[in-house]
Amino acid sequence: SDLTRPALPSAAGESVFRELPAELAQRVRRFSRDERVTPFTTLLSAFGVLLFRFTGQDDLVIGTGTSGRDERTAGLIGFFVRTLPLRLDLTGDPSFRELLARVRATAADGYEHDGVPFDALVHAVAPHREAGRHPLFDVVVEYESGPEAFAFDLPGVTAEPLPLGLAKAPVDLMVYLSHGETLRCHVEYRTQVLDRASVDRLLDHLHLLLDVLTRAPGEPLSRLAGRLDDPAGRPVGPRPAPAADRLHDLFLRQADRTPDAVAVVDGQRRWTYRELRDRARELARRVAAHGIGPDDLVAVLLPRRPELVAAQLGALLAGAAFLPLDPDLPVARLRDLLADSGARLLLTAADVVDPTRTATHADGSTGITVGEGPPVVRALVDRPGEPGLPDPVDAAGPAHLAWCVYTSGSTGRPRLVGVPHRAAADVVDWHARALALTGADTVAHALGLGFDANLAEIHPALAAGASLHLVPSRVRADPARLVDWWRRAKVTVAFLPAPLAELVLALPPAPTVRALVVGGSQLRRRPPAGYPAVVLNAYGPTEAAIVTTAGPVPPDGTGPIDIGRPVDYRRLHVLGRDGTPVPAGAVGELHVGGTGLARGYLGRPGATAAAFLPDPFAAEPGARAYRTGDLVRLRGDGTVEFLGRVDDQVKIAGHRVEPGEPAAALALLPGVRQAAVVARHDRVEPYLVGYVVLDDEAGPPAARTARLAAELGERLPDHLVPRAWVVLDALPVGDTGKVDVTRLPAPAAPPAGEEPGPGVERLVHDAWCAELGVSRVPLDVSFFAAGGDSLGAVRLANRLREALGADVGVDRVLRSPGVRALAVAAVAAGRAPAATAPPSPEPLDAALRDRAPATYQQELMWHRQRQAPNPAAVHMAVRVDLTGPLDVPALTAAADALVARHEALRTRVVAGDGGAVQEVLPHRPVTVPVVDLPATDADGVRAWCVATGREPFPADGPWLRARLARLTGTGPEPARAGHVADRWVLLMVVHHLCGDGWSMLQLLDELGRAYAGAPPERAPALRYVEHARRQRRAE
Repeated sequence: SDLTRPALPSAAGESVFRELPAELAQRVRRFSRDERVTPFTTLLSAFGVLLFRFTGQDDLVIGTGTSGRDERTAGLIGFFVRTLPLRLDLTGDPSFRELLARVRATAADGYEHDGVPFDALVHAVAPHREAGRHPLFDVVVEYESGPEAFAFDLPGVTAEPLPLGLAKAPVDLMVYLSHGETLRCHVEYRTQVLDRASVDRLLDHLHLLLDVLTRAPGEPLSRLAGRLDDPAGRPVGPRPAPAADRLHDLFLRQADRTPDAVAVVDGQRRWTYRELRDRARELARRVAAHGIGPDDLVAVLLPRRPELVAAQLGALLAGAAFLPLDPDLPVARLRDLLADSGARLLLTAADVVDPTRTATHADGSTGITVGEGPPVVRALVDRPGEPGLPDPVDAAGPAHLAWCVYTSGSTGRPRLVGVPHRAAADVVDWHARALALTGADTVAHALGLGFDANLAEIHPALAAGASLHLVPSRVRADPARLVDWWRRAKVTVAFLPAPLAELVLALPPAPTVRALVVGGSQLRRRPPAGYPAVVLNAYGPTEAAIVTTAGPVPPDGTGPIDIGRPVDYRRLHVLGRDGTPVPAGAVGELHVGGTGLARGYLGRPGATAAAFLPDPFAAEPGARAYRTGDLVRLRGDGTVEFLGRVDDQVKIAGHRVEPGEPAAALALLPGVRQAAVVARHDRVEPYLVGYVVLDDEAGPPAARTARLAAELGERLPDHLVPRAWVVLDALPVGDTGKVDVTRLPAPAAPPAGEEPGPGVERLVHDAWCAELGVSRVPLDVSFFAAGGDSLGAVRLANRLREALGADVGVDRVLRSPGVRALAVAAVAAGRAPAATAPPSPEPLDAALRDRAPATYQQELMWHRQRQAPNPAAVHMAVRVDLTGPLDVPALTAAADALVARHEALRTRVVAGDGGAVQEVLPHRPVTVPVVDLPATDADGVRAWCVATGREPFPADGPWLRARLARLTGTGPEPARAGHVADRWVLLMVVHHLCGDGWSMLQLLDELGRAYAGAPPERAPALRYVEHARRQRRAE
C-alpha cells in the first residue's frame, strides 16, 4: 500500500486501462498450451509473482470470479458470480514452471469446492476481520477469454463498446484481464490505498514479467531478477569533483583564507581560525611524538569546549584517526570502549573522569593500560606539552581512517566503525554546500559527543569559514531554553535529533535560524505553516558516513515524511528478502553503495563481511554495498520513504506490522507531545503498546489514552491501534538522540474481568453484550474480534442510538478498537439528530410478485453496500458508441421488453426478519431519456457517462438504466420529430444485486435482437427467486 490505510476505506476508486501487445498475447496462449495449463493459470501465476515482488510476501491469497452458473441458469439474468479465494504459494524460490503446477492444483481444488457458501468458508477460516476490508483477500483477478466483442448488432448502426470506469473499487485492487487479439487490462483501485503512479508501475512490470517468465520458465524466480531490474530503481547521488582528499585539508584551506575570523565560541571564550589551527598543530606534534601515524587511533575524551575541536584536528594533522568519547558515559563503559578500540593515546583534560589505570608489565615497565589491551598514554590537552617537538609527517591518504565511532551491535556488544578520509571529506563538503554555509553563519554544536552526527556540526562549519557556537549542557536538551539560546546567540544553522526537533517545531521559532537539520530517527511532525527555517530531514547509518539521503520537509505536505534523495557519492539499492531488486514503489531493505562507506567494523572481520557485501550493480571492481537493515520504499518522485527496521516487524492478526506507522499517526494527534509504539511479546499473541508524553490538559491519563485509541481507530485499521498504553513524563533517549526502546516500561497488566465504567461506558458495554449474546466482553477488543459481524454492527448502532440518543454510526462501530473507545466516540457524537440513514423502502401499493431469501452473493453484496454507501460501488455500466441512424423509440421498446422479461431487473433486496430478502416488483414502463452533447467535448461526454452511471436507482426500480447522448455537431441535425443522427452514446447501467458480467453480455445481445424486430422471447424457465430458494434449501 502506498498510503496509510484508513480505518474504514471507502469504495471510492479510479480505473486504469492498458492494452498489452498482440505478440505478447499470442505468446501467452502458445506458452500455456505448451505447458498444458490454461491462459488464466499463466496470467494468475504471473500476477502472483508481481505481488511477491512488490510486497515481499510469498504466501498470497487472490480472489477470482467464477460464473456460478450451470445449464439451468445459463440464460438467466441475475447475480450468480462467486468470488473464489485461491492461495498462491511462492515459497522456496520456485521456477515459474513449478509455480504453474502449484497454481493449477490450487485452482482445480478451489473450483471443486466452488459451491461452498461464502459465509461458511469465512467461518471455517476465521480470519481477523476489519471493517471495509474483504475478510480473505485484497486483490481480485478476473479473466475473460476470447474476442471482447459484444453481440450487439443494430440494423444500419455500427456499435463500439468502450471501457468506462465509475470511480469505484470493491477491493484494494481489482484486475480484469480480457484475452483477445491483445491482452486488455482494466484495473480498478482504491484511491485511499493506492495511487495512480503505483498502479501504472504494476502494469508496466506485469508486461515485463510476462515477457521474461514465458521465455525462461525453468529458471528460479530469483535468477530472473536481473532481467526484471530497472536501473531507475537504484538512484545515484551526484558525483561532483572531490573538494579534498583528506578531511583536515578542508579546515586548513579555510584557516589560510580567514585566519582572523572567529572559529569556535564557548560562552566568553572565542578562538579564531588561526588560534584553532595553532592549537591543533601543537597537539599534532604531541600525538606524533608517541609514534602515532596513519590508521592509528587517538581517543578524544573531552567535554563540549574548544579543546575538543582542537584535539580532533590535532589527531588528523598527525596522520591518525580520532575516536570521540562522551565524558557523560559511565566510567566502566568508557573503560570497555577504550579496551575494545585499541586506541594508543587518550586526549583528555585534568577535570575529566579518568577511565584508565596504571599497571606494571611483565618486563618491569610501567604504563597506563586499559583492561587487557595495549598500553594507552593519557595526554592532557589543558597542560603544556614538551617544548621543541618536531612537526609531524602527515602521511595519511584518502584511504586511511579519519574518524572512528561506536555504534550499537545486535549482540549487545558495540561495534567500532572506521570512516576513511575520502568518505569523511566528501560528506563534510556535501553538508557545507547543501546548507550553503558561509563565513556569515553561526552553527550550533549540541548533539551527543559520541554520536557521529555531531561531527556534521563541527567540520562543515570549519570547512566553510562559519562560526561554531558550543551549546551549554544545561540548555541542549530543553526545547524552550534551546530555542531561546539560539535567539540570543543569533544561530543560523542547527542540528537536532528527531524527538527533540518535534518538540522544538511546536514552539515559536528563533527568527535567525534559516536551516534546521533533523536526523537520528524518523521525523513524524512537519514544521508549521510559515516556519521561517528550512527543515532538512537527513537519514544515514554510521556505516555510511553520517548521511545517505536528505530532503526538505515542506509544511504543507501530507502523509509520511520522506527521507529525501541520495546525497553525493551514494548509490541506493532496495532489495527483497531474496537479495534481488524490488520495483520502484515496492518495500525492500535498503543497501547503500558508493564511495561514502565506512571501511567496516574494526577488529570484526566476520561482522564486516556480513554487513558490507559485494555490490553486484556497481561498474567498478571491488565495490561494496552496506546492508542497513532498514525497510524503505522508493517513491515515484525519486524520494525515499523510511518504513522502519527489518527486525522490528511483527505479525499481528495476520498482518505484517511496522510499529513506526501507528507511531507516526499517534504523534500527530492533539494533546500528544511525543509518541512511540513498540511491539511486545509477553502475552499469548504479539500486541502493540503506545507510549505517549501528553500536554498539560487536565484529565485522568486512562481517559486520555482511551480517547487517543478512539481517534487512532478513526484513522487506522484495527490491527494498527495499540492495545495497551503507558503515559510518561518523557521518552527515554539514548546517546544518539533516538528513543531507547529498552528503557520503555512494560504496561500494567489489564485487570482480570475488568468492569466497564459507569454511565456511557456501561451502556455501550451492555448494548454490545446484548448484540453478541454474552454477559461480558473485554473493553479493548474490536467488535469483529469479539465475534461480531457486519450485520450485527448495523443492529448495534441502532441499539446505541436508542440507548444513548447519540448517532454513533455503523462505520464508527466497525472501526472502534473496543467498548472503551466507542464510549468516548459516543460522548463526542453527543445528542443525535433524527436518524440520517435512509429508511428501508416501504412496500408499494401494488402487491409484490414474489418474495424469497436473498442468495449468498446478494446478501454479501448488500452488507457491503450498507457498510459503505456508495452507489458506484454496486453499479455495473457499459458504454457503447453508435454510428448511424438510430430508432430511439425502437430502442426504448427493446429496453422495456428486457425489464418485462427478466424479473431480476425488477427485484430489490431489503432487510427481513432472518436477514436479507429479495422482493420482485411489478413491471413499470422503461424510458430512455436523450441528452445533446457536443461531439468535440470528449471529456464532457465521459463525465456525463460517469455521472449517469453513479446515479442511485429509485427505491422501486427498475434496476436497469438506459440513457442516450446525441452527439451534436457531427452531421445534419435530426429532424424535429425524427430519430436520425450520425453519432450516439448509449449507456446501460445495472445494479450488481440484479446482475453480473455474464448478465451484461446477455442483456446487450437481447437488446440488439429486440431492436431488430425479433419475435418476443419467452420468460426463462427458471426464475431467480426459485434459484435463491434452492440455494438456501441446499444449506
